Amino acid sequence: MAEKIIILDDKGEEHQFTKISDLVAYADSGMMSWLPDDFTWRIIASEKNPPKKVITQKQADEIVKIILSAFKDGVADAVLEGNRSETHEQMHYYKQGYDFGLTMYSELAKLEE
Repeated sequence: MAEKIIILDDKGEEHQFTKISDLVAYADSGMMSWLPDDFTWRIIASEKNPPKKVITQKQADEIVKIILSAFKDGVADAVLEGNRSETHEQMHYYKQGYDFGLTMYSELAKLEE
């Protein structure tokens, strides 16, 4: 089931919309009466697509810190050590940093020639 917006209008009629564009089209059609002050509406969330989790800025900052740390570890290993670690807590971001470091090392070597 997809998300639905359900509106109970001033005539007691229930109107269901699964797309915001359908709701806007209905509102623009002139068929929608003005909603009274006490009209009701609700959104039914899909069981297949649960609402997305919202994170705080502090949580987002911590995630970015972890990703950048792994990326920088990869760059440092490529440029300074010349070999890649086989294990890292955030291996995906570490590998991206390592690849970036190899590219930068290669480009710097070309400039020195």
